[in-house]
Amino acid sequence: MVGGGKSVIRVGSRKGRTTGTFVSFKDDRLLLLGTNLGGSYVKKYGNQVHFNKFAADVPVYESIDGGDFTLAGTPTTALPRVKEGTILTIYGEGDDNITRIEIGVPKSK
Repeated sequence: MVGGGKSVIRVGSRKGRTTGTFVSFKDDRLLLLGTNLGGSYVKKYGNQVHFNKFAADVPVYESIDGGDFTLAGTPTTALPRVKEGTILTIYGEGDDNITRIEIGVPKSK
């Protein structure tokens, strides 16, 4: 990428984690109120995080009553059942390459 007289070379994929409070899952798109998003992100976009549609094979794990995470299905089957206010963590590698979704928080964290 070249711009403004500078060049940037990226090797590999960017790993990321977004944690926030579940707001809605409408039209297969997730909306969170994010936490620890960074000052520059919040200043530009606010604390709402809108995700693109997830790939059909992304695994969703759920922690029931603070226990260990167990497989809950795919985004289209698991996320419509999530209640507003639930904590979600989205793990990704690269741009919009989501690796897994966690519902709730286990006791070990």
